[in-house]
Amino acid sequence: MPQDESSNEDSEAHANGQAQKPSNTTASTLQRKSLFSVPDPIKRIFDSFPFVTYSPNISPARAPQRRQRDVLYIFSTEQGALQGYPSFNPTCLKWQALLTFHSIPHTLRSSTNHASPTGALPFLLPSPTPACTNPGPISSSKLPKHFSLPPPVSAPDVSRHAAYETLLTHAIRPAYLYALYLCATNSRLVSTLYIEPCTNSAPVRTALSVSLRKAAYNEIVKSSSSLGLSGLIDPEELFANARRAFEALETLLIQSSSGWFFGSEGPEEMDANVWAYTYVILGGNGRTKQGRGWQWQDSRLSGDLKNCNRLTEHAVRCEEVFWRERGKMGLVD
Repeated sequence: MPQDESSNEDSEAHANGQAQKPSNTTASTLQRKSLFSVPDPIKRIFDSFPFVTYSPNISPARAPQRRQRDVLYIFSTEQGALQGYPSFNPTCLKWQALLTFHSIPHTLRSSTNHASPTGALPFLLPSPTPACTNPGPISSSKLPKHFSLPPPVSAPDVSRHAAYETLLTHAIRPAYLYALYLCATNSRLVSTLYIEPCTNSAPVRTALSVSLRKAAYNEIVKSSSSLGLSGLIDPEELFANARRAFEALETLLIQSSSGWFFGSEGPEEMDANVWAYTYVILGGNGRTKQGRGWQWQDSRLSGDLKNCNRLTEHAVRCEEVFWRERGKMGLVD
């Protein structure tokens, strides 16, 4: 290979036994290379196996290929999804209720997080259109934009809405997670709703149970300040926080002339969000159209909720609207 003049000078110096002192520019270049350059062995590995960005996961194999309606995948039983029952999962029920309250036709399918292309439920599989014959799944966070849903509240109530939403995420949800996943007396309920539908394998069920309990514990620690001096969760403080949150929501409903949150003419996002928890905590209300429900063996959380008359009445009203709107859309078998 041809060499330039600097290469010839270097060779001559080495031949005479002289140690060449690198110039300041060369030293600086070497220093920058040692600090920021990828080591050669690692570089060779990534040259051989470069990063690849894979396309999103495909839709579930059992997803209906010829669908006339959008399909919402939620936590539910197979029969419950077919008959349109409200989901027993608050996050899923919020979006199921919101689509129903806004008269957006959709079909329900029972699913799990493991079967979700987005890694979580709910997600929506839109119906095909001439412009897009094979649309991909849509996560719940993108549903308002996809359906052009109105904002949760009018501009003057935005800060109040955010404050009351905090009651749900930082007071009611941690208590709900503790009651469902960490109260030993409710372990049978967890198994029935979330574990048994996933697998028939006893070892896998055991592992899944441990995983769910750990995830619930971590989320409670992250979203709640109800930790005792020992660093452990204080259940009494959790339930006390939830009770105060119920009372605050009760007061907000009393102040509403319409019976819906923030005085709206009908149920909106805040109503759907609250009902998603009150329905589940009340065990399916015990008064569903199909007489469906479930029993909490530890009833501290549901007992506190039942003491709030306006909230329990709100739950019944939400359910009535839910079934009425589904009937109008022809979604009730």
